[in-house]
Amino acid sequence: MLELMRSSSKKTVDLMHLKPEHQGKWVVMSKKNRKIYAYSADPSKAMRAAEEQGCSDPILHKVMPFDKAFIS
Repeated sequence: MLELMRSSSKKTVDLMHLKPEHQGKWVVMSKKNRKIYAYSADPSKAMRAAEEQGCSDPILHKVMPFDKAFIS
């Protein structure tokens, strides 16, 4: 799960719908319903593709490999 910071509040987002082909790529999803609109190794290409598909509230997220741990 990913925690997103919005001003002073935290929100947990379930990213279990990500698939193996999303690993190592930039994924654009909707803030409202978390639908995945596009993904690419290039974040600007992913954003353009999502905009072309009508995503009006995009979140750009880098998907780490599923077999690795990431701590920030």
